[in-house]
Amino acid sequence: MLPVIFNVIVDAVIRHWRNTDSTGFDLETLLFYADDGLLVGTDAQRVQESLDVITKGFLLVGLRMNATKTEYDHGRGKMGCEFVQGSL
Repeated sequence: MLPVIFNVIVDAVIRHWRNTDSTGFDLETLLFYADDGLLVGTDAQRVQESLDVITKGFLLVGLRMNATKTEYDHGRGKMGCEFVQGSL
C-alpha cells in the first residue's frame, strides 16, 4: 500500500475514533508514526475501549492490527496515572 494512501486511511480511523467519544476519548492520546501507533490514557478500561474502536475502524477498511507485535505498559506514576507493561 502506498504510504500516502495508508496515511489517509489512518487519519480516517483516528477521526472515527475521535467522533465516537461515547466514553470521553478526549482523555486518551493517540499518536501514529508510519505504521506504529501509541495509545496513552489514565484509565485501563477506557484505553481498552479506545483500542477496540480503533481496531474495528481498521477492520472496516480492510486492515488488521498484528496482535503478536502489540505491546502494552501499565504502572502508576507520581500523578496517580496508571501504566501497564507487557505484550499481547
